[in-house]
Amino acid sequence: MKNHPLSLSARVLFAFAFSLFSMVLYAQSTISCSQSTSANLTNSSPVNTFLLSANNNDRVRIRAYSFVAGLNLRIEVRSPDNSVSLGVFFANNGLVDIQELTLGAGNGQYRILVSDAESNTTGTYNISVQGLNKTTCASLVSCSASSSGSYFYSAAIEGKYLVASAGDVLRLRFYFNDPNPEWRLEVRRPDGTLHALLAKNGSGLIDTTMLLPAAGNWFFYLYDEDGDEANTTHNYNYAFQIMNKTTCASQVSCSASSSGSYYYSAAIEGKYLAATAGDVLRLRFYFNDPNPEWRLEVRRPDGTLHALLAKNGSGLIDTTMLLPAAGNWFFYLYDEDGDEANTTHNYNYAFQILNKTTCASQVSCNESSSDSYYYSAAIEGKYLAATAGDVLRLRYFFVDPNPEWRLEVRRPDGTLHALLAKNGSGLIDTTMLLPVGGNWFFYLYDEDGDEANTTHNYNYAFQILNKTTCASLVSCSASSSGSYFYSAAIEGKYLVASAGDVLRLRFYFNDPNPEWRLEVRRPDGTLHALLAKNGSGLIDTTMLLPAAGNWFFYLYDKDGDEANTTHNYNYAFQILNKTTCASLVSCSASSSGSYFYSAAIEGKYLVASAGDVLRLRYFFVDPNPEWRLEVRRPDGTLHALLAQNGSGLIDATMLLPVGGNWFFYLYDEDGDEANSTHNYNYAFQILNKTTCASQVSCNESSSDSYYYSAAIEGKYLAATAGDVLRLRYFFVDPNPEWRLEVRRPDGTLHALLAQNGSGLIDTTMLLPAAGNWFFYLYDKDGDEANTTHNYNYAFQILNKTTCSSQVSCNESSSDSYYYSAAIEGKYLAATAGDVLRLRYFFVDPNPEWRLEVRRPDGTLHALLAKNGSGLIDTTMLLPAAGNWFFYLYDEDGDEANTTRTYHYSFRLLKTSCATALNCGGSVSGSILYRPEIDLHYFYAEPCDTARLLFSAVDPSFYEAISLYAPNGALIGQYEAVNSSDPAILQVPLSAYGYGYYLVAVYEKEGNSLTFTNYTLSLSCLRSSLNVAPASMNINALGGNQTLNVSGPCPSWSIAGSANWATANPNTGSGSGPVVVTFGPNQTTASRSAQLLLVGCCDSTFVNLFQSGATLSVSPSSINAGIAGGAYSVNVTSTCIQWTVSSSQDWATPSVSAGSGSQSLSIMCSANTTGLGRNAVITFSGCGINVTINVVQPAATLACTPGNINPTGAGGDYNVTLSTNCPLNWISSVAPSAGIWIEVLPVFGNGSGNVVIRVSPNDAPIARSGTVEFSACDLTRSISVVQSGATLNATPFNFTISGSAAGSVVCNLSGTCHNWNITGAPDWLTVSLSGNALPATATLLYTANNSGVTRTATLTLSGCGITRSITVTQPGVLIISGSTSYCQGSSTQLCAPTADAYLWSNGATTRCITVSTPGLYNVVITQGGTQQSGSVTILELPAPFPPFIVQFDANVLLAVGDASSWRWYLNGQLIAGANGNSLPFTAGGSYTVTAVGANGCESQPSVPFLITSVHEPAKAGRLKVTPNPCSEWFEAEIPDRVISARCLVFDAYGRLCFDKKEVTGQVVRVPRNGLPAGWYLIRIIDNRGTVSATGKVLFVDY
Repeated sequence: MKNHPLSLSARVLFAFAFSLFSMVLYAQSTISCSQSTSANLTNSSPVNTFLLSANNNDRVRIRAYSFVAGLNLRIEVRSPDNSVSLGVFFANNGLVDIQELTLGAGNGQYRILVSDAESNTTGTYNISVQGLNKTTCASLVSCSASSSGSYFYSAAIEGKYLVASAGDVLRLRFYFNDPNPEWRLEVRRPDGTLHALLAKNGSGLIDTTMLLPAAGNWFFYLYDEDGDEANTTHNYNYAFQIMNKTTCASQVSCSASSSGSYYYSAAIEGKYLAATAGDVLRLRFYFNDPNPEWRLEVRRPDGTLHALLAKNGSGLIDTTMLLPAAGNWFFYLYDEDGDEANTTHNYNYAFQILNKTTCASQVSCNESSSDSYYYSAAIEGKYLAATAGDVLRLRYFFVDPNPEWRLEVRRPDGTLHALLAKNGSGLIDTTMLLPVGGNWFFYLYDEDGDEANTTHNYNYAFQILNKTTCASLVSCSASSSGSYFYSAAIEGKYLVASAGDVLRLRFYFNDPNPEWRLEVRRPDGTLHALLAKNGSGLIDTTMLLPAAGNWFFYLYDKDGDEANTTHNYNYAFQILNKTTCASLVSCSASSSGSYFYSAAIEGKYLVASAGDVLRLRYFFVDPNPEWRLEVRRPDGTLHALLAQNGSGLIDATMLLPVGGNWFFYLYDEDGDEANSTHNYNYAFQILNKTTCASQVSCNESSSDSYYYSAAIEGKYLAATAGDVLRLRYFFVDPNPEWRLEVRRPDGTLHALLAQNGSGLIDTTMLLPAAGNWFFYLYDKDGDEANTTHNYNYAFQILNKTTCSSQVSCNESSSDSYYYSAAIEGKYLAATAGDVLRLRYFFVDPNPEWRLEVRRPDGTLHALLAKNGSGLIDTTMLLPAAGNWFFYLYDEDGDEANTTRTYHYSFRLLKTSCATALNCGGSVSGSILYRPEIDLHYFYAEPCDTARLLFSAVDPSFYEAISLYAPNGALIGQYEAVNSSDPAILQVPLSAYGYGYYLVAVYEKEGNSLTFTNYTLSLSCLRSSLNVAPASMNINALGGNQTLNVSGPCPSWSIAGSANWATANPNTGSGSGPVVVTFGPNQTTASRSAQLLLVGCCDSTFVNLFQSGATLSVSPSSINAGIAGGAYSVNVTSTCIQWTVSSSQDWATPSVSAGSGSQSLSIMCSANTTGLGRNAVITFSGCGINVTINVVQPAATLACTPGNINPTGAGGDYNVTLSTNCPLNWISSVAPSAGIWIEVLPVFGNGSGNVVIRVSPNDAPIARSGTVEFSACDLTRSISVVQSGATLNATPFNFTISGSAAGSVVCNLSGTCHNWNITGAPDWLTVSLSGNALPATATLLYTANNSGVTRTATLTLSGCGITRSITVTQPGVLIISGSTSYCQGSSTQLCAPTADAYLWSNGATTRCITVSTPGLYNVVITQGGTQQSGSVTILELPAPFPPFIVQFDANVLLAVGDASSWRWYLNGQLIAGANGNSLPFTAGGSYTVTAVGANGCESQPSVPFLITSVHEPAKAGRLKVTPNPCSEWFEAEIPDRVISARCLVFDAYGRLCFDKKEVTGQVVRVPRNGLPAGWYLIRIIDNRGTVSATGKVLFVDY
């Protein structure tokens, strides 16, 4: 700043006066540390004071400018207390600019005084204050910010700051719209020093890249140098971009496609991509905006520029590049001049790393789906895992008519295998061999990338042919439905077949739109058949499969152009006459079946023997199908075709002439019914074959049922010639027309029995032939619903002992039958003249019971009947010897199936069938069954009078007794009138003589409901004296018991033998009670005595017994808790008096005495001592002493662990406190350790966890202390010994291998909690992960571009400990030479001059020549010090060699891909010949090379020999039809022309179509989206000579 013209003394005087004046007369306002404004000096306020809040040593920049002539601004800055002036500053050319002022007068409001320096001139001025390097005084910008800004006041300063790391590289762009200011941009380091001053006078762009060597907040200050522009809006745009930093760019994936835009003209759009060394990137950017000069920088992971791509205005950048290094690659997009208007500038982009599975979506080998892309530049990548030799069918249908679709197919090594094209909507359908194994990649994109951002839809199908993992397996009897959704889909299935299998194949198509095609491919992949159906309908074919293996079937829509919707079809695969492909049915099977899918074939097979006769019944429920049932012989030939249109029954009997597996195939003839359950029932029944029917026994009764309407129920019975069969079938179901066939052993029909609806078949028939008789039951029409159709049956061969159950001559039992048609057969062996007493009681009230009695010859002897419940009781003479038969059944057989119970009793009246009974004795027995008869016999004489007493326990029992004389005559009978009456029968025996008499006892009605015991006694009326009980027992407590005397004796007496037992009364007559009183027994010994009962010449003793006294307690010991309490004791005793006492006063009983058994408590007090204790409780009485031992534990206190050894860092340590003390515990710390040890909590109750908190140790020496815990007079201590503080660095010596910027990490450990690192030079920055140990110190070093090794020593210190850390970095090593070369050439790399060299390829020379791309590293040795450097070499691809055709009479044409061309004649370059065509005027050998955009030249073409420049032989003329054409044309080649290739050129000579290896005389050429116009056709031979020509006109109709 220039000095003001006033003299020094004048200035001092003025300043003094001004200071005094400003204290009295001023205008005061506040101003912030980043404010610019305007103000006025007036006559009333000649001094303006601005109050600025600041901290001590803050630095500020102050600028003021006035446009008023004569107003010379003066600024003074004073301390907050106004006592100190920090300086006085004067304007120069109207501007006061205090560039850096330190405010060193403390914290507070500093005063900025503004006035006129000389004459109190008034007027307006601008002022700006900017606090320097203070984040609160600037606006934060991110590391990828772009925006706009402006200022209004001429003196303004615009402050921004950016957080950066040491070594960051910043791209900074500022575009200034305003042409007037002299723009200045200061860049200041974090320490406030100036790093750079950037300038732009007027409008334009500042675009610079700079290294930020230090970490921290970097500041950027923008201002007009002179501050003299008018107060108006001065606009600018800016962009901050830290390069190659992932946090400052947006990540894109390796298969990203999207859109982007920027708004502000100076913007930089940053993106980064993580890549692996050797990745190949396809990069596409489409720019919508025609105005910017688009630039796209590609930067390697090390920040160096890899490529700069350019596009001026709208259009496409589409490039493929090798990424030679691994890491994050960065891409920066911007407008080169940064001068476009602030508006949305749109672009679309796609990143696609090629041939990388993580960058494409995997498709399976049989995938069909739809997909789409949205953004115009998009690349859709997919990959397929394939095996070498796989054949791929690839179908893509494009819905969108606008894109120029391109589909690249790339081999696993990344090379292009095929490029498929379709301009607009339509189908690509191709089959290709995949010659190598691995992941094949498919990339779809729009060639120009210029379509609108919208959904561009396509459908696709990938199908590797004849590969089982790529098709769905169908079984050899599969029927199902299928569908595809996506128009291009291929549905693949495969079938495992054997050579010679015959396949029936049925496909029904529901959808009327597709042109269905079904390919059948042999196991070797060749086409076996192509089946077609346009629209809905049925394919039904039978084919021989001549080869074994997996046969494949591929279904698709021919054009692939149907809408994406569900296209349904049904199918059936049926290999004929193969047991593994049909379901086995047994020879007596009945079931139901159904098919769901319209094309289904239902296959079954039956194992049969030659000559078997099959009854086959199929009932069809569904009325819609045209049912067809094929019967095929074991050799596969058709035996029969049975038909039923709609619902109904097929019922056929057929001879099966050959043995083997017979097959039956059911299907709908047209296969056109809806997919629904089509039901049918069936029955297979081979007749008169025991393995095909269920055997029944000769006395079987049961129930059965069939479920399926067509069923045949087969049974067979083994019979002897002449057997008589009683056959009963009762049908529950009222609906069927029941038919029962009886077939003889030879299979002929014996009888056909019928019952329509429910009812009974009951017939008896002679079976004239021996063998197996068969019985077949079925519903005549087979049309009943599938439900359980029940029936009951009984087979009974009559008068055959093996077919009935035998009963004995004195048998009583119960029995039952369950099934309504049952016949219950029994037989009894008898002697002629036997008399049978027969009793049957029927419990069930429903049946009409019938009991047939048949003689041994089978004739009917008696038919007994009882309708409902009740008793049959009969006695009959059996006149003939032999087996008598008894058959019981329900007459109508119509009762429900349930248990029908009956009881029976068979008694032959003879002693061998009875039990003995003695006179004067008695027997006990029981009646188990209602009609039971118990038969007894006794021997008696005529003088005896038999008195029989029959008494049953059951009071409801009506006792009955019958007495039979020795000759069997009934001589006496008594049947009780009342159930409470006993049966007493007294019969003089004088009339019946000597011998055995029979007594029958039974229940009169035979209907006793319960089991009952009875007593039967036989007496001679003799007197007797009885007493009960015969003995008495009582315990030691004594008491009364009763003695009962009974009998007719008129006088009796009782005498005793002991004084402790007395009887009352002791005399009496007849029957009555006597009370016996027992005194207590107070000893432990038992005692006994007798009472004697005397009377009527009879006597009886009664034995008396009394046990000794007892005393016991439970429990026998008590484990009392430390807290004490009441403990229950149970006393069990027969002692009349006992006492209880304790040996200790802390355990006392609740009572002192007692009697007999009772409960009491032992009361225990708490134990607060450290010793356990015992007490003995003693019970005494009746000479018995028993004790209880009471044990109470001691109080305990334990601490775990007993020692704690904290590190110097201190911390919380858990202590487990274990105690049973019922009182609270308390803790204490030794006074010497109280300041660094704390116990949490201080006190508590019971066991638990306690925390001992140890403070950090700030000294390097150890310290110790003690913690004590007390409870229940117990004390435990814990020793705490804390180690001293530690501080370590690992590693502490770093030697950097290269000169580039980077970082190393030092691991800091220890227990010190207050430490720091000092001593870092300006090229080294320390970044700490935190303040607490362990921590890491990241040492960030800048690039050493000096070529000189440098070393820094850092100091780590704290807690009295010091450690050193050293960092050594070599200087830079630069490798010279080109970093790329063209394919087939090389480049030279050279290292700086040194003593020795070692390259990564092993070379030891200073320079090497390389012809392989990659990373090259060299280590040089100079004076014993080594340095290394590296460089990445790229190989630029050369174009493919072109070929030459003779386009016209004297014109050659180069065909290939190039940016320019080089023509040669006889090996010499033709000057100026760089187009794709060459007019020639001389003969010779012509060659051409292609030059790519990268400048690389291809290998020469095959030489084209011109022998003459005269008019060549006239080429043939092509016949082109149709011409004009809209989609395609065919060119007919003259017969004489030898063709090798067909080329089509547009009017500009550009190649549009190239078909190699033309065969035949006609070649078809598709239009493939070519625009309308004339095109030239050339047919060339294998040496490039045009052999035929023509032209065609493409038109748009």
